[in-house]
Amino acid sequence: MQPDFTLSTARLTLCMPTPAMIPAWQAAIGGLSTAQKAWLPVELRFESTEDVQQLIYTQMAFWVRGEDFMFAITHHNGGFLGAVQVHAQDIRLPAYEIGYFLGQEHQGQGYTAEAVNALIPWIFTTLAAKRIIIATDPANAASTNIAKTCGFSLEGTHKLGRQLADGHLVDNAIWARTA
Repeated sequence: MQPDFTLSTARLTLCMPTPAMIPAWQAAIGGLSTAQKAWLPVELRFESTEDVQQLIYTQMAFWVRGEDFMFAITHHNGGFLGAVQVHAQDIRLPAYEIGYFLGQEHQGQGYTAEAVNALIPWIFTTLAAKRIIIATDPANAASTNIAKTCGFSLEGTHKLGRQLADGHLVDNAIWARTA
């Protein structure tokens, strides 16, 4: 996998995050609510310049090795909106999980669903996935709507099935699509 790979939609470009995006990344993460940050993997919640820079370089290495794929979500006008990540859930199937975040000011405009819909054919074709999942907080209506809009079906809710970075256990709704 080449780190310079991009996908485009009507409004968005999905590409490998670059060091030039660090200030916008910091602003997007910093603007999220505490509840929204809690669902982000620890590695995505970095706010310091050094931590975000290290994350970007680590993601570049993951891309080259084909282990994990993080895309910056940018508007065609060049503005950074957030990120979407595809990582292996079970490489034997193969199955992948999609996770995402958008800066607070960009939420509710359909950008995340547009980005996820752009990734679905790429995951099924390029990564030869048989299954894609999205895990959501059942109380997060926006994330639930993204899964529904993108054609995922609710398989069930794991009671206390996810541990947040602060140690709290929360329910975890599993949405899936199959090839």
